[in-house]
Amino acid sequence: SFRTAPYTSHEVRVDQAQIDWFEQCIRSHPASEGWKIFVFSHAPIIGSALRVLQENHVVNGCCWLNHNDANQSKKFIEIVRDCPQIKGWFSGHFHLSHDYEDSVTFPQGNNRGNCIFSTTGVMTARSSRDGRRHSRLVRGNSQGFEICTVDHKKGGVIRLDATVTYSESCEPEAENKSFCSTMVYAHKHEDYD
Repeated sequence: SFRTAPYTSHEVRVDQAQIDWFEQCIRSHPASEGWKIFVFSHAPIIGSALRVLQENHVVNGCCWLNHNDANQSKKFIEIVRDCPQIKGWFSGHFHLSHDYEDSVTFPQGNNRGNCIFSTTGVMTARSSRDGRRHSRLVRGNSQGFEICTVDHKKGGVIRLDATVTYSESCEPEAENKSFCSTMVYAHKHEDYD
């Protein structure tokens, strides 16, 4: 329930029953059957490597889902690592724009499974911590998807941030071939800080 986390009222907490439900939903839709899943949560998960505000979220113990529970906070990234059907995880919480290279993080070679993680910014100036007004647009088809930024301060200009293509091939050095189904390309942009 709202603002009842045991350590800080700003921590985004998911109870064990919800974690069990989430894991059952993911595992009942396996990659072997062709499932490709997007996850949306208010706060990101630990292990996503998305930008955090040290002076705000780390100090207050509210960066990630279940931040203050050492076991539960790691459960989400363990599910991502074990379930290649999870292709994208989108979260907000930080009230930051998308003009940081770590507003999108990528899967290959970094122990984040096949999942691309993406911050979702805010549209209104009063809610933004860095003065920028962004939202996400995801465009996709059976071959993959694109993650874009909609810049509301620039009248809705759309910027392509990442392209994800589903693939049946693997990097030659990949140990577990079942996790080789996502090819990701980051797009450079002059707005990145």
